[in-house]
Amino acid sequence: MSLLNLWGKLYTDKTVWLDRTLNKFIESLKSSELKDILKTSIKGTVTISVYGKSQVGKTTFILNLLNIKQESLKRIHTILRCGSKPGEAATPTAMIYSINFDGIFCIRYSDSKKEFTSEEDVESELKQVRKRIENESDFQIDEIVIEIPNKYFNDTNDIYIQIMDLPGINSSNEKESKHVERILKKFIPVSAYIFVFQIGSDINDLSNLFNHNILNTTYGWNVMPKRYIAIITRAFTAESVFRSFNSDEVNSGKNWIKEHYRKQANINPSNPHNLPEEVKIFPLEMCDSLNDIPHKYPNNSSLIESILTDFWEDIRKEVKSTKGSVKLLERLLEVPESIKKMITIKENEDR
Repeated sequence: MSLLNLWGKLYTDKTVWLDRTLNKFIESLKSSELKDILKTSIKGTVTISVYGKSQVGKTTFILNLLNIKQESLKRIHTILRCGSKPGEAATPTAMIYSINFDGIFCIRYSDSKKEFTSEEDVESELKQVRKRIENESDFQIDEIVIEIPNKYFNDTNDIYIQIMDLPGINSSNEKESKHVERILKKFIPVSAYIFVFQIGSDINDLSNLFNHNILNTTYGWNVMPKRYIAIITRAFTAESVFRSFNSDEVNSGKNWIKEHYRKQANINPSNPHNLPEEVKIFPLEMCDSLNDIPHKYPNNSSLIESILTDFWEDIRKEVKSTKGSVKLLERLLEVPESIKKMITIKENEDR
């Protein structure tokens, strides 16, 4: 047997063993939703989480990363808003988005699923769910899985993604806050990446997203920095950038704006929740602010468009690099290590 054939057999056997081990672990879990997420991860789907305040462009980012067709973005965006108006806070529930290959909308709850053939019907269902969550204090759902028909996706997908829009911990209600903490504990460990969002003009407040129990200790970016990516929206149209941006080349422009936002995020060097050096940062423009680029940068609009295209390609490469069983196992093994690191950090702080 040639060395090439021998290596191929060993690699295949290792992969089979790894998949079996992971499947045994998955079957031991109580949460059916978590089981589904891990099973699809083994098959090659990449699981991503997004975290941040409302109205920062998360839904638009999600739809672009999922590779939804341009002509369908506005309609799908409206459906996924669950009837909420601009400026309204998100519900304390994780919304998980993925593709449906049967050409229908499907909503999965912990104990049931519903299928819909029309946009109006699925939109009505999501509005009713939102009303129940907001109006019935005892009605709590950890997550809702929303499968979007494949006809809304571009045909160029070389990787499939499921994205979890995590709720923010900003409630004064103790019961709701504990509910949200439970959701974060459940889903952050299995996420290939956690994308943290902030608007460019509010970059100095980025670290405040980690001023809460679960995200400044066990699963925060100080403990698991390679899992996090910072997404800065309305980045080029922010006043501080608009006044200072001066570049005539794509790479230098990319480096300048990333460094600008890193410095602004860490303007207080003594802040324990500052953006770690290992956390990658991507400044973006989407929706209406993207349309403002030609007006704000009449001489540099094509350059900025090229920079934004590069950033999106870089993000997709990052996501694609996490695909597969080996990467999934690495993520699961990292959790106990992150707990050890958290304990070490705490011990050093107490000295």
